[in-house]
Amino acid sequence: MTNCKPNRTQATGPLGSDPEGDPMNEEWNYRSIVGMLLYLSTNTRPDISFAVSQLARFSSNPKQSHATAAVMTILSYLKRTRDKGTIVKIDRKLTLDMFVDADFCGLFKVEPDADPTSVRSRTGFVIKLAGCPVT
Repeated sequence: MTNCKPNRTQATGPLGSDPEGDPMNEEWNYRSIVGMLLYLSTNTRPDISFAVSQLARFSSNPKQSHATAAVMTILSYLKRTRDKGTIVKIDRKLTLDMFVDADFCGLFKVEPDADPTSVRSRTGFVIKLAGCPVT
């Protein structure tokens, strides 16, 4: 991916299971790349968290569409934004703030209706202490 074209977005939306898709035939290990991306999204790059969580759902049986459309999209996005970072400014007041969001049908009509794993809840939260994100 060192010579890839940099991408402006990290994801295009929810990623479906692609039950009829071709099996992944890339030389690299899907689980290993997803693990590295999970580390990045958890520690330094929260902007790719949603896209990486979509990839992680298919670690046991990735299809070619997951490898090309998702992993390579995220890696080319990271190439474009490798000089970006998170700026943390601490407020003078010691306040604790928490923001929560949930989504139940994020994959509605993206995956087959008969698949019991296609509709699942997702939640996310940010906890800030003195205006600085800690979780």
